[in-house]
Amino acid sequence: MHYYMKKLIYYFMQFKREDETTEFYSLKHNTDLCPRIKVKIDDIVSKYNKYRTITYDIQGFKDEGTDVVVRLSYKNNTKYICFQIKSNDDLKDANYLPKIKAQALDTQNSYGSNLLDYYILVCCDLTSNNVKKSNMNKLRQIEAAFNKVENIHVIEPSYVMGFLKISSLQMDVAIKNKMSNEDIIIKNAIDIVIDLTPTERALLYYLSYQYIFKGNEIIMIEDIYYNNFICETYIKVKDYSRQWFFIDDNKYNKSSYKDKKRKTKQRIIEDLDFLSNDYIDLLENNSVVLNINLVLPIISLILDGSIRYDYDESETLNYLMILLGGMKGYDI
Repeated sequence: MHYYMKKLIYYFMQFKREDETTEFYSLKHNTDLCPRIKVKIDDIVSKYNKYRTITYDIQGFKDEGTDVVVRLSYKNNTKYICFQIKSNDDLKDANYLPKIKAQALDTQNSYGSNLLDYYILVCCDLTSNNVKKSNMNKLRQIEAAFNKVENIHVIEPSYVMGFLKISSLQMDVAIKNKMSNEDIIIKNAIDIVIDLTPTERALLYYLSYQYIFKGNEIIMIEDIYYNNFICETYIKVKDYSRQWFFIDDNKYNKSSYKDKKRKTKQRIIEDLDFLSNDYIDLLENNSVVLNINLVLPIISLILDGSIRYDYDESETLNYLMILLGGMKGYDI
């Protein structure tokens, strides 16, 4: 059980890069960085706990060379994952490197063989020209000092910034995917939507949600027009010809595919018409009926997202858009 948590935190520490790190220039160690990082780590462990039961607590502002400590207990076996946070101001200290080394040694001595991982999060500005070169040299020195030390990980500013910017929704999806690699329901749901554009998927998810949570077996097209989730999705996704969403970028003439900029209502009608080939029936009174038996895996995932995470309608539908992702032309 500890192994899964160790791997999950390592995964999120390098989840994504952010090129812009200027924000670190003004963030303070105690008042800004430690609380924000502690909240993110707590979010990871609490979400993981929805899949695997583990006793944990997360403490901040420790004295043994550590700013944040995760204590994981399972079957009377307790392990620790520790985090040392270095702000832009911390690196101004002439003795920053000896201090970091001493703090790492303190942590190793304090937790011994019960220490799973020790993270040094370097939160300095590598974007601003006046500090970029100096901070880059300091980062390299820190990395060189620990690059051969097992279970000590130096996390670069771009990845720390990426970690801080992970949304709770992205975290939910990533953890579910990590814990459900062999989930047949996810695979079956992907098979349903694999040939659908982002807007077609959004409509199918919306109709499924209306059926299962609102009891709407027949949905008026007029109501679809004014749903916030649907409107936001159509704003995000450009009005390209349907073929564009399934063509390799390197194998088509870009001039042949342009944003047609049609009104959302017209695009919705066209997408509903395509879905009527399989998943819905269009009725004469401008309404839609979902063929529920053909989308049962999607229904299952909607229920899972809503119940497990207590999502509202918009959050649940956006959760599905990310979970079953792989969509060209959709900007999360």
